[in-house]
This record gives sequence, C-alpha cells and structure tokens, in this order.
Amino acid sequence: MKEIKYKHRINTFFILIFLIPILIFLISGCSFTSSKNKFIEIKDAKYELNDLIVTLNANLAIKNVRIENINDGNILCTKYFDLEEGENQIKLTDCGFEEKITISAFNPGGTLIVKEFTLTLPLFKLKKGFRYDYSVSNSGSSTWNDVSIYITKESKDLLEGIIGIKDNQQAYLLKFKINNNDLTMQATYPLSQEQLTLKNIEYENAKEIVNKGIYGNSLLPFFLIVFKESSDFNLTELLNKKTTTVKQASSSDTITFKIESEEIVDDFLIYKILIINNKEKEEKTMSELYTSTFKPYHLMKLLILEAGPGGVIFEGSEKKDFNLADYDGYTIQSMQQSSEEGQSIPKAPIEPPTEEQPTEEPST
Repeated sequence: MKEIKYKHRINTFFILIFLIPILIFLISGCSFTSSKNKFIEIKDAKYELNDLIVTLNANLAIKNVRIENINDGNILCTKYFDLEEGENQIKLTDCGFEEKITISAFNPGGTLIVKEFTLTLPLFKLKKGFRYDYSVSNSGSSTWNDVSIYITKESKDLLEGIIGIKDNQQAYLLKFKINNNDLTMQATYPLSQEQLTLKNIEYENAKEIVNKGIYGNSLLPFFLIVFKESSDFNLTELLNKKTTTVKQASSSDTITFKIESEEIVDDFLIYKILIINNKEKEEKTMSELYTSTFKPYHLMKLLILEAGPGGVIFEGSEKKDFNLADYDGYTIQSMQQSSEEGQSIPKAPIEPPTEEQPTEEPST
C-alpha cells in the first residue's frame, strides 16, 4: 500500500516537472501579446474623384484612430476610423484639395504618426499644341455654335492662341493673348485667312470684342477674366474669400459671385461658382459657372438659369495644332465682311455692366 502511494507521488512529481515549462511559456506568451505595442504606418495618399484616399498599415486591429489632413498648419479635416490588422484604405471626403499635405494618425494608445505628401492635383491646364472644343449659345436661343480654342504659344507670362467659332456655314477666326500675371486679355476682331499669317495684328481689350457680334461669344470660355475687364468684378477677392459683389451700372442692385464648392468633374478639379442677383433684398441664382482652378480659369460649363437655356459647355480636347482644314466648307468672315453685310449683333449670354468705373487690377 505504501509502495502504491510512493509511486503516485513520483508520477505527480514528473507530471508537474513536465507541465511547469509549458505553463511558463503560456504565461510569458500571454504577457508578450498583451504588451505588444499598437503600431500604424502611413504608406500612401492620393486624390481619387472627390476624395482623398489614404493607405495605412496596422500591426493590430485598432479602434477609433484619429486621422487629420493638414495643409500649412491648418487642419483641413478630422475623421475617425477603426483599422483592421494589415493594410487599410480609408476615404477622406470634404477635406479640400491641396498639393502639399500632412497626414497624421493618432491612436488611442497615444502614438502619433505623421507623414508629408506632395500630390498631383487634377488640374485642367491650357497647353500649347492642343485644341479645346466648346458649345456656346445665347440665353433663350436654341442654336448652339461650335467654338474651338487653339493654343499656339505658351510661356510663364503669356498665353497666345486662335479662337474659331462656326455659325451656320460661316466661320470667324480671332487671335488672342492673355497675360498670366494680371490676367488681362486682348483679342482681335475676326481675321481673314491672309491676316492670320501677319505678325503685326492690332489687338483690342477683350471687353471691346465680347459684345460686338456673334464672334464675341467665342470669348465666353474666358468669362471670368472678360467680366473682370468689363466691370469692377474683383477676381482676386473671389478666389481668396470665396465671394465678391459687383454693383450693377443701371441700378442699386448687386450681383454676387460665390464659390460654392471645389469638385472633381470628368477627372479635373473645378470651382462651382454661383452668380446671384441681389434685387430688392431678394437673392436669386442667375447662373452657375464651373471653371478650371488653374489660370486663366476658363469655363468648363456655364448654365444660365434665369433667362432661359443657354451658356457654355466644354466638349473635350485633343492634341492638335491650328489648321484651316478644320474650317473646310465654311466661309471665313473678317470684320470688314461682317460690317458690309450688316450682320445683326446679338448680345452675349450675360452682359456685364456697361458703365465705366475705375478698376483696381487684381493680381492673381
């Protein structure tokens, strides 16, 4: 009997010796797991449609991680996300669009991770050697004219080109140039085929051209800078403060331009601008402008709401130099021909105030 008890004690002893290392390993393993630091790595950031997509890695599942998008010390937006272990792609909406940003990730454990990015903004730029096509119509008119802008010269300070507009079987060709520094625009009256090749061509301020004939509608893709030239419209104030007000020449009423939002449309970053008529304390949206966010802020779309259908629609672009063959079958009208034929002069879709007022040239 004593021998059985002795053997039982020996067996228990050996079992304990065998289990102790296992228990030590399990305990140490649990301790290691519980003390493992939560770690986040910010890998990438890019714009996609109207969102900023940020890619992060997490070594563990982490809840309630604060993500901030920062530009030049200003917090553009703050969002909270639950991260899974491994790679995560998060979407930041309504956070603005900036070229240089800083993404910060702060987890509840107290770790702050920061990474800077220089991103490619989806800007729409006018480039030499390209043709840009538009449809243009007077308000209330069912007729749309084809307008093409050809960029022939491009430098840091100057943009030059040719604008063509087709009206039935007639075509009008104008040259233009835009100062990229102060955004002043000059254009010619319609030129003949021979005049297009001349070097010494007389240019006028764009405001002298825009309301003179059907060919004046060809300048409407540059609506903002033409309107700036024709009134006390402050383009710099609009871009900096997101709103500016213009006094109407014929009354005490005013027109407000307001940047309602920045959006990505057809893969390009644009401003959506409302033109609001302030009449007798009543605000009514007259038009919606969709413009590029890069100088010279040309139109992607102009919708006229108050006076009936009409406006400007960007149809597309292609790599193509100016070629008269684009106007085969059309009679190219010069200014002299138009005058002799007594052509009627329709008004542009939105006629800027005609009263001459002193203007402080904005610098943008």
